[in-house]
Amino acid sequence: MSAGRLGSGPSFGNSELWVNTKNTGDIERIFCIPHGQTVVGSIAIRLSIAGRPLRDAALISDGAAKVYTPLSLDLDEVNVEIHPAYLRRRFDLGGSIYVIETTFLPLVSIGEERKPDAPILFQLFQIENRGLNEQDLRVNGFARLRGDSAENVVASYDPSLRALVARNETTKGLLRVFGLTREPSAYETNFDYGNVYSMTRAAALSNRTEVAGDILGSLQLNLTIAPGEKVGFAFKTGIFEPEKREALESYGEASGIDDLERTIQALEDELHRGEVVTPDEILNDGALWSKVNMRRVMARYPSGWLFTDRKSTRLNSSHITI
Repeated sequence: MSAGRLGSGPSFGNSELWVNTKNTGDIERIFCIPHGQTVVGSIAIRLSIAGRPLRDAALISDGAAKVYTPLSLDLDEVNVEIHPAYLRRRFDLGGSIYVIETTFLPLVSIGEERKPDAPILFQLFQIENRGLNEQDLRVNGFARLRGDSAENVVASYDPSLRALVARNETTKGLLRVFGLTREPSAYETNFDYGNVYSMTRAAALSNRTEVAGDILGSLQLNLTIAPGEKVGFAFKTGIFEPEKREALESYGEASGIDDLERTIQALEDELHRGEVVTPDEILNDGALWSKVNMRRVMARYPSGWLFTDRKSTRLNSSHITI
């Protein structure tokens, strides 16, 4: 189906996090279940293509400057696949740049020893140049790192994690880790929310993180893609207890690809245990999605492993996972 037919995006959950998405593919919020709090606000990924500024003849003559112009999307031209394990969007830009974006939360199989799921949201990208010319692209990720916490958030860049690590400066709180599986070309924290929605120019980032408060964490990845070449990477947003350094190490090692394969396998193992097969495909889909939705709301609450009643047997045309 096209993204324009969705009133909102699907929601995802695992034992640690709950994530709401928009029909644009942006993330609306990340909610930490054990702490009962929205820890990260909206996340947006924007793509831009390189050009040269026509207004500055000097820059044109020396060929040194590139201006990255944001690429806009018509939601009716974005193909959406809603799978029990992920949300996948496919679209092309200018007829030559083909993009596959996959959003998911990792799940592990339910066994005798119940283990928590990884508290990491993955946004995987595969970009293919199907044209005849080399393409210079810029991918910007923006995350509002305050969530519902106090307005005293600070962040710094950790090169070992390839990520911005944010925390509340004067109050106790969770670490928010917003990073990439590749080394970013640049990073920054600021209050420039206009850069997320600019249609004229994607501003370059400064590698500075001095600001504090209701900050916007920004990552920049510059790519040069040859004709016929495919490039893959992922944005990762993790929520961690400050004292759990081993969890941060696992964040740094996660590529997203293996995590997606394990999530698909875990869901297949669980869904096949009680399949409903009738002559009516709508009933079959309803039974399938009711199990998927119950799995998504199975979480590690302070009182133990529980799942909430989210009317999981009801289907809604505008919101598949309800």
